[in-house]
Amino acid sequence: MVISIETKGVWKSYGPVWAVKDLNLEVRKGEIFGLLGPNGAGKTTALKILTFLTKPDRGSCKIEGLDIWKYPLVVKSRISVIPQEINLDKELTAYENLLIYCMLHKIRDKKHKIEEALRFVGLWEYRKEEVRKFSLGMQKRLLFSKILSK
Repeated sequence: MVISIETKGVWKSYGPVWAVKDLNLEVRKGEIFGLLGPNGAGKTTALKILTFLTKPDRGSCKIEGLDIWKYPLVVKSRISVIPQEINLDKELTAYENLLIYCMLHKIRDKKHKIEEALRFVGLWEYRKEEVRKFSLGMQKRLLFSKILSK
């Protein structure tokens, strides 16, 4: 089976504190994986490494067989992250939020992809509404639609 995410011997420190120690991980394509642990266990740091927000001190990370630091642009085009916090611009409409996202990520055929994504999450009829008027559930669906518009 194809391995989607693989880390070998990943270590990351912040000064004298080791946030991640010898992380070895394999997640196969199609698996659902949860990263669980107490506060300070290194979960956030591990995700920051896999999403290019910080470099490990040592070790290797691959996504779909590609070293994330050798092929960052290819890997970035294949991954998406939905943050726990709502990071939408609440003064803009749902459509405007996705339009800015598409522009920042240089996505082609923006109008079509935005419509398709908003329809999929059931927010097409709310595309002209300011996000500040959305319920938390609607905001989460809009966050998910960012991935779909990619």
